[in-house]
Amino acid sequence: MRFYYKELIENLKTIYSEIENADYIVLCTGGMPDKIIDKEEYLFLVNTIHSYAETLKETVYLGKGDNNKGFIKGRRYSYHLCPNGNPRTINKLKLHKLENGQFREISPENIFTLTNPL
Repeated sequence: MRFYYKELIENLKTIYSEIENADYIVLCTGGMPDKIIDKEEYLFLVNTIHSYAETLKETVYLGKGDNNKGFIKGRRYSYHLCPNGNPRTINKLKLHKLENGQFREISPENIFTLTNPL
């Protein structure tokens, strides 16, 4: 268990550093999968990543696929990448502001279509 938490902290340090050094952030943390056993820990990780992004950059790009109705899943999550041609592959990005852990749309326009979907 000690190894796990050590690796977890190292991963969070790396994520923080990458956010700090990035020109743009595309958040694709996803929602909480049903298979997650420790839901509190999962929320902690997602909230920590969102907090880093909010503190260091204030704005993030959220992605969506053609099958998604909006860019925000369940009011607090971004959509997760779905590789290998999954029909929910992210092919559009839109800039959002993070305020108190919540996403706020900056402009109803400014949707960027990706030529190579994520």
